[in-house]
Amino acid sequence: MDRAALLFELYPDIEKVYDLAQDLRNIFEKTTDKIIELSRFAKWHEKVNQSGFK
Repeated sequence: MDRAALLFELYPDIEKVYDLAQDLRNIFEKTTDKIIELSRFAKWHEKVNQSGFK
């Protein structure tokens, strides 16, 4: 079992935060249109709010 899988198994919150961070990174790396970027960022922000993390 690799380290990340073991870490995520032991601490599922870390996996959730990691996924949120990856989603945010993808928004800014793969989006060139500012309007689309803002829309995706708003959806990401709502996802963060629903996750319960501060």
